[in-house]
Amino acid sequence: QDKYSVDGGTWRVEYHDDAPRQLNGFDCGVFVCLFARFLALGRPVLSITQAQVHAFRRWMVFELLAQQVCLTEADKVTLTRLGGHSD
Repeated sequence: QDKYSVDGGTWRVEYHDDAPRQLNGFDCGVFVCLFARFLALGRPVLSITQAQVHAFRRWMVFELLAQQVCLTEADKVTLTRLGGHSD
């Protein structure tokens, strides 16, 4: 683990050999967005699958066209547990 200081805060960098990886040459951006969403929602990133990446690509398009973040019920429960807003 490495630690970096960014704007007065400290970020911890973790390396996982067993982290999910894309299975093609074009899902890297979607993988990054899905990882970020899982981390923000406190969900386990090690459970991400290629099938989720394909579904999340469509979900991202829907959110962009709707111009809003669309949370699932599970996301809302997690945010409430973490003390965030789910509305």
